[in-house]
Amino acid sequence: MAAAYTMGAPDPRSLWKNIPSSGDIPFPKADDAAPLGFAVPEDGLLAACASVRGRKHAHTGLPRDDDFCLGCTGNGWILLATADGAGASPYSRRGSEVAVRQFRERAGNFLEDDRSLGGMAAGLGRDGADPEPALARIREMLVPVMSEAVHESRGILSRDLAAVPGADLGAFDTTLQFAALKRLDGGFLILSFAVGDGVIAVYDPRGLVGVPGDSGGDSHVLLLNRQDSGEYAGETRFVTSEEVIREPDFIASRMEACFLPDFGALFLMTDGVSDAKFETMRDLHSSQGWDRFWDDLTVSGGEDSPPVDLLSPAPEVAAGIGGWLNFWARGCHDDRTLAAVFRQRPA
Repeated sequence: MAAAYTMGAPDPRSLWKNIPSSGDIPFPKADDAAPLGFAVPEDGLLAACASVRGRKHAHTGLPRDDDFCLGCTGNGWILLATADGAGASPYSRRGSEVAVRQFRERAGNFLEDDRSLGGMAAGLGRDGADPEPALARIREMLVPVMSEAVHESRGILSRDLAAVPGADLGAFDTTLQFAALKRLDGGFLILSFAVGDGVIAVYDPRGLVGVPGDSGGDSHVLLLNRQDSGEYAGETRFVTSEEVIREPDFIASRMEACFLPDFGALFLMTDGVSDAKFETMRDLHSSQGWDRFWDDLTVSGGEDSPPVDLLSPAPEVAAGIGGWLNFWARGCHDDRTLAAVFRQRPA
């Protein structure tokens, strides 16, 4: 339904300017990234992601702070990452870029040669087998990999400080959401790591995901990260925060692994999407909230955000996500990044 406005008053959407950011700044970045998408037909999967500059940045000619990556390994792992550079940090656009690249490279190198991990995962789909012991061991194996990615990101950004005298590492503050997915016999293994706000979630419109501890039965959504708030209201943590490397169990506590017989979609999104589409934490944790999100994305869309046709080729799905990210949400005008793996089934 189109929004109603007082007669004679301008549509607020028409008041927003779209000023290109300058390329003559430290660490320039494209205002809108080219959407990426690819299919893995033999596994029935399609991966796609897009990132757009928010109206708030466009109105003042500031660059996009969000970033993402999407890729796959030769042995079947799909890798996704999204990152939201902190608005109060002047070079967070560089922080988000470095973080997604390092997690993609470090995790990709480890998973490409996953003989030990593959041995742990081999029995996950066996009937009657409890997957949790193997999943716990897989989490343990990945903690050093995530730690290496954090330290390498911080090291690169520390060297970047030479280009911006007077700044400190906090000038690059960024959140991160990272996930990896692979089809195995009997199901899908999903790994995730996150610092800060934003969302990683597995969704299935058929209600086959299930939420641990939910005695109400199957659910449509399984959240794979926690909202990582700081000491004060409205504060979050960042990959560049000291506690990430100072607290002994910090990285391990943000590492997740699950094995699912099937799923509908794996979503990673920065808070420019999640804050606009899930107005409360209750919505974020509810099947109803995610059913509305799914309908918005794939069926109804909006005046400025046509729905995404998941039956299209992968590049068109990615471009569709980029168009859908143009949705109008009063008071929510941050950068927006959405990455997803969709389960495609025969008709």
